[in-house]
Amino acid sequence: MPFICFPKKTWLILWFLACVFVPAQASDKPDVSLFTSDVITEVAPVVETLRAPVYRLELNLSDHLLSVEGKAEVWVTNTSEDDWNELVFRLYPNALGSQMVVTETLVDGAIVAPHLDVDDTVLRVPVSLQPDEALTVIFSYRLELSPEVRSYGRLALYQDALSLSHAYPTLSVYRDGEWLDDFPPDLGDPLVAETSFFEVSIDAPDTWQFLTTGQTLEQQNVAGRQTLHVTTGPVRDFYMAAVR
Repeated sequence: MPFICFPKKTWLILWFLACVFVPAQASDKPDVSLFTSDVITEVAPVVETLRAPVYRLELNLSDHLLSVEGKAEVWVTNTSEDDWNELVFRLYPNALGSQMVVTETLVDGAIVAPHLDVDDTVLRVPVSLQPDEALTVIFSYRLELSPEVRSYGRLALYQDALSLSHAYPTLSVYRDGEWLDDFPPDLGDPLVAETSFFEVSIDAPDTWQFLTTGQTLEQQNVAGRQTLHVTTGPVRDFYMAAVR
């Protein structure tokens, strides 16, 4: 077959079209062996086969603990039989008198514009995700805790105790062709979420002692601050508390 010679401009156009229209590849599954360190040996092989969401959180707490600068990387698989054109994340602090503001959202590395709904407790992230495909969503966000103690104090700083629940955008549950997106009740435990894995880095003042879901793999103290590296097996939520 003879070699076809195109002008330089034509080659640039063909290269651009190839880059744009190459089918997107599903995100690689994270190595979940990290999350089996706190489960019994017999269960570990089963845990590694799960297609549960994987959260990687970075939580930077202010010196007074009322502010959190956060980053959440969430690996999500479409485990349904439907095509998904959105992912729904719950911002539970916004139903508890505190304020969570997402400042940037990336889907597989590309910036997207999510839509707030249901009194700012629902964040709709546009995606194109077919059954059995996976992608990664990354949020940068801020959390400001209310100085008032509400709803049993599950998200509050009271005297010398901190209760920090729902401190990250939480993937909602997809059932019967729709996402759960009703306003969370103020009584009891409002969280509805898929069983997930968590890897969490916490940066906080070293004058506080932390208790978290999962187990602490590493802790360092430098210049009045402490850093904790925490992982969990499959759980429905990540929670942490602190006391002086």
